[in-house]
Amino acid sequence: MIQIQSKPRNLNIVQLYAPTTEGSDEDVEEFYRQAELLIKATKKHDINIKSKRGERNCVKSAKTYPGADIRSDHNPVVAEILLVLNKIHKRRINVVNIRKINDKNCRSKVMREINEWASEAKQSQETVEQ
Repeated sequence: MIQIQSKPRNLNIVQLYAPTTEGSDEDVEEFYRQAELLIKATKKHDINIKSKRGERNCVKSAKTYPGADIRSDHNPVVAEILLVLNKIHKRRINVVNIRKINDKNCRSKVMREINEWASEAKQSQETVEQ
């Protein structure tokens, strides 16, 4: 996983190599377990990009810098990648006008709907218990 600190959100890029159809069921289950743990380790507000083997390669070019003075035995890699992100549509939240509860008709309607919902919930719970 590559973690890129960016604003307004951090970017995590994960390249997944799933077992082939020749792989055992245990290998497949282990793959999905590890992938789920990896995604859970990221922060909820981060952007996670998951690429699977067999998809079109998004890395356009990559270059290593073996002589860079970074005080590490690793070689830095600079890559040019092409990403197409899906637009996230925000869900609209229904706003309730609480002042309408003062109206007797509205109050009785709300009470009736709550009572119906509660009785349905009680009936379904009794059905499950039987």
